[in-house]
Amino acid sequence: MVIARQVPDDAGLQAARIERWATAAVNEAEVKPLDEEGYFAIVSGARGAWACEPTADEAVSVLKEVFVDWATLKVADGDDDIPSFGGISLGIR
Repeated sequence: MVIARQVPDDAGLQAARIERWATAAVNEAEVKPLDEEGYFAIVSGARGAWACEPTADEAVSVLKEVFVDWATLKVADGDDDIPSFGGISLGIR
């Protein structure tokens, strides 16, 4: 079974807002070197979102992709439990 989602007329505006939100989120990222090789990036207040990559920059970049994908799905599903970052709220409240 294939489920198709309706794309709202303002999808481009919403995508830009999610991108700004994700940038604000990763600006709060804590990046830690791992005991082995690589770096771990996480943002307090965004439980379950993390990235582990060979360099700190890559970890932050991947973390931003995680946030964009996660928020895009949450917004499309109408979820209202998305945390605010940098004064940007994506919630539907």
